[in-house]
Amino acid sequence: MSAFAGELVALRRRCQLSQAELALRAGLSRSYLADLEAGHRGARPSLRVLEQIAKALEVDPGEFRAYRTAVVIAHPEWIDQAYAANVKAAG
Repeated sequence: MSAFAGELVALRRRCQLSQAELALRAGLSRSYLADLEAGHRGARPSLRVLEQIAKALEVDPGEFRAYRTAVVIAHPEWIDQAYAANVKAAG
């Protein structure tokens, strides 16, 4: 099981949802959600899918390490901007 799969299963269980309930809330098929939870290699969620799942679970997408990693890969400039803002705030 991948790290993302473990995070997903834990959050779903914490919210006391079945796979079918979460899939319905997130607008996904139950079989795709099951593939994500099993960590199948071909099942790699996009940022949009991660956001849909987080919204359905009523959690911040940042709770998923995969989301944070995907954002860094897609928007490396955000890291530089955040670093610069932190340096400026620290004075």
